[in-house]
Amino acid sequence: MCFRSKADMFTRGRACRMAFVVSILALAGPAQAQAHAPKGRDRLVGHFTGEGCQPDGPCWTIDIVIDWPLEDEVVTGRIAYPSLRCDARLEFVRWERDTAVFRERYVHQGPCVPDGWLRLRPTDVQRLEFVWAWPSGTVDSRSSVRRSP
Repeated sequence: MCFRSKADMFTRGRACRMAFVVSILALAGPAQAQAHAPKGRDRLVGHFTGEGCQPDGPCWTIDIVIDWPLEDEVVTGRIAYPSLRCDARLEFVRWERDTAVFRERYVHQGPCVPDGWLRLRPTDVQRLEFVWAWPSGTVDSRSSVRRSP
């Protein structure tokens, strides 16, 4: 209790209220940090492969590895398009509900478009929805990639 007497209530009231608010915020801190990432985020972690296709027909292979250090809120990963000989770091940008949004940062660009947007959403334990968009944000490819052993 902050007050020893009624007189203390007026002199120490502000400091007591601040201490109470700081205590509540300290208790809420870890829960708030965890609330940023959606439930089931572990389904995003792992190795996934599949095939993507452009609307006009050309298809290419996809190889994705997503890592998520337990002590960190930052998702890291890499993506390769082996049939195109391109590979990139995945730079985590934000969560859109249960979808992780990344920018591709190429290590080996080949014929691939730099700085594309990639959205990955777990659809079940074994699959991710894969949506690729041009740097302008226009969606160009939708596919599904499957967890690899």
